[in-house]
Amino acid sequence: HIPGAKLILYKTVRGDRTIDGKNIKHMVVTGDQFETIMQKAGVNNDSHIVITTNAESGFDLTMATRMYWQVKYYGHDNVSILNGGTAQWIIDAHKISTSANLTKPGNWKASEERESIFANSIDVLNATESDTQIVDVRPLGQYLGTNKSGKAKTKGHIPTAKVFPIDLLSKKNSPVKFSSISELQKLSKALSIDDQQSLILYCNSGHMASGGWFVFHELLGNTNTKLYDGSMHQWTHEDRPVASMIVE
Repeated sequence: HIPGAKLILYKTVRGDRTIDGKNIKHMVVTGDQFETIMQKAGVNNDSHIVITTNAESGFDLTMATRMYWQVKYYGHDNVSILNGGTAQWIIDAHKISTSANLTKPGNWKASEERESIFANSIDVLNATESDTQIVDVRPLGQYLGTNKSGKAKTKGHIPTAKVFPIDLLSKKNSPVKFSSISELQKLSKALSIDDQQSLILYCNSGHMASGGWFVFHELLGNTNTKLYDGSMHQWTHEDRPVASMIVE
């Protein structure tokens, strides 16, 4: 690992929540829970947080964007992602360490939730009847309804949603890096997505969609971009309407 890096296990930063009597998985943990995780890692209120993963796959990249989104959601703006991650760090011949990094507890505090970057099911339902663009970042087959993730009850996509498949957000070669801003803009236009109009990003559970949120909100500068945390898992378990290109 990079010398001095603090380890936070990805599986600890998401958890189950009961929403309208239904158990919804993979949601952002509460502010108190996230605060405890960050403090145990030695993070302080004045820390510049730099998030890194192995960057060997798109999944690695979106682990970083999901963590980034949660840090922002709880009010900490001084945060960055190391493009290319630890793999690029090693390629660039920087020093690495295999020693345990002992650290003192930090004083990081979670602020009130930043609702400006969070969408719930009602927000998404309203968006299906407004000018807000809903963007599905799942693989094309899942969007069209030829197959589905185990996290979703039903095949297909949220009505009115446009598709921006996750594999277009980054370069496939390891170490994985974000596509260039000019390329992302051209891809958005080709897929009939206005990158400066109101957006809600979703996937199956809010993991891949964090990559889409990061691209539009942070790289393309559209501050009116939200992440639907529950995504298709929550949407379909609430038995909300689903559209499919495939008639069975």
